[in-house]
Amino acid sequence: MPEPIRILIADDHEVVRDGLRMILEVEEDFAVVGEAADGAEAVRLTGELRPQVVLMDLRMPRMDGLQAIEHIRAQWPEAAVVILTTYNEDDLMIRGLRAGARGYLLKDTNRQTLFDTLR
Repeated sequence: MPEPIRILIADDHEVVRDGLRMILEVEEDFAVVGEAADGAEAVRLTGELRPQVVLMDLRMPRMDGLQAIEHIRAQWPEAAVVILTTYNEDDLMIRGLRAGARGYLLKDTNRQTLFDTLR
């Protein structure tokens, strides 16, 4: 079996991070390697943990998700960033994809769509 996909979860709500970790770790091909409560921590942990995928919220304290995406993609272009947000706004989606995100999902997406996107 191949190595699991290494995932970093970045969201300012602990209960969201906990729920995502529980959902993802049930799948054998996913490994949650870290969690960040804001964009600055997401950037730092991406450098330390080298996840293959960063699951990124957009609205967070200290550094928002858009800024974090720009920093991550500039320093570690091999890391795929997937936005997972509550905000269904075309402008945010376009800005996130322009910043370098490879995908954009809403938090009300179903598990299978989330899994397929991460894979």
